[in-house]
Amino acid sequence: MRMISTKVHAISDYTLALVLFLSPRLYYLMDLAEAAGASVWMVPSLVGLVQFCVSFVTRYEGGVFGRIPMPVHLNIDLVLGIFLAASPWLFGFNEIIYKPHLFLGLVLILLALLTKKIPSGRPGFRERMPFYREKVKYRE
Repeated sequence: MRMISTKVHAISDYTLALVLFLSPRLYYLMDLAEAAGASVWMVPSLVGLVQFCVSFVTRYEGGVFGRIPMPVHLNIDLVLGIFLAASPWLFGFNEIIYKPHLFLGLVLILLALLTKKIPSGRPGFRERMPFYREKVKYRE
């Protein structure tokens, strides 16, 4: 059952992207790079960067350019979440640290599975701009 609106998902996307990008500094993962390798801090930073870019170009209330449909965005979130949650075991640093990667990956997976696929509500920034040419249908 999909119960999270796309507006709430947009807010959580940008918040989670910021947390992922900053998590190596928040969890002091940079200090573990000697023992575990650079992937311990690069993976969450890159996932956060990809999350921000995908959110920026998604066709929903939080998107600016609106090129990616919401179902595709949710599939990308799901893949990013699985990758982030599995990264400690994929890159071999699970014995040093795995909880932040696993937790944030599971949050991404849950958001992808529980968010509605069709944006609803008020049109966002893109629709109010005079140069916007595509018509986006919203469920009312």
